[in-house]
Order: sequence, then C-alpha cells, then structure tokens
Amino acid sequence: NRKNQFDDQGILISSQQAKNLYFSKLDKLISEAEKKSINVILFAPMPMFRDIKLTNIDGYCNKEWFRPIKPVECYENNNLNKKEEIKNRLSPIYEGLDNLAIKHNNLYIYDTFEHFCPNEICKRNKNEINLFRDGDHLSRKGSLSLTNNFMAFLKENKLI
Repeated sequence: NRKNQFDDQGILISSQQAKNLYFSKLDKLISEAEKKSINVILFAPMPMFRDIKLTNIDGYCNKEWFRPIKPVECYENNNLNKKEEIKNRLSPIYEGLDNLAIKHNNLYIYDTFEHFCPNEICKRNKNEINLFRDGDHLSRKGSLSLTNNFMAFLKENKLI
C-alpha cells in the first residue's frame, strides 16, 4: 500500500513520524555536505493532482500523425485541482524545507510550483502539451519546460 510508511527497521510508522524521519535524515545529509563545502539543491514539491483517471504513460493524450486531435477525455481531466487546495496539502513539506533553509546556508530550494500552477486552477497541460504523465510525475516535455527556469535559478544563486 502506497500510504504505509516504515522506519529503517521496517516498522510501520505514522505519516508524521515518516515526515520527521525524512527531514531529520535530510538535515544530516545537508550538514555533511556543508562540512565539505558542498551546496545542496532540493526541488520543492510540484503540484500533485488527485483523482487522475487517465494517465498518459502510453501516449494516449499525445497528438500524433494518426491522431491529430486529442481525445476529449484528455481535456476533461485537465482542471482537477485548485491551486490553494494543492498548496494546503503540500504545506507541511514546504514548512520542513523552510526550516532547513533557515538552518543551512548551503541549501538552495528550487520551487517550480508557480511555473506549473500560475493561475487559480492548476492544469496538467499547457498549450496542449502534457506537462505531467500522471497525477504527480512530469512528462518529458514537462521536464524540458523547466530548462530556462532552472538555469535562471542557478545563475541567480551564483551556483554557476
């Protein structure tokens, strides 16, 4: 079951315990990197769409020479979540990342949320391009859409 979480000994733990364990280990990793003068870049959570019935793993929603028009269900599943609802679900993760960023000067958090969710309603598609292949994984084109944004982030933080 995807919702079950376990500690290092394989013991079932609560979501809160799993979150605490995750941030504790992340804190230790960042501290070790800091001792070696290594910068750490973490990607903040991206929008996660709930109740996605249609996935694009098989390319079903892609325009192709033999399918010049996307099937209507690809558009019907597009507007599933409000930005505020998604942000509220992710707020415990953002809070943990913010706490780590305050503690560590070598930590840089790359936040793509506004890139993928600039309006009140978050969409899986942009200009008829599938940015996500399912509810929480970027498609190839979704990943490529971050290229200029990520390069700007690296330059802005003097990481390149």
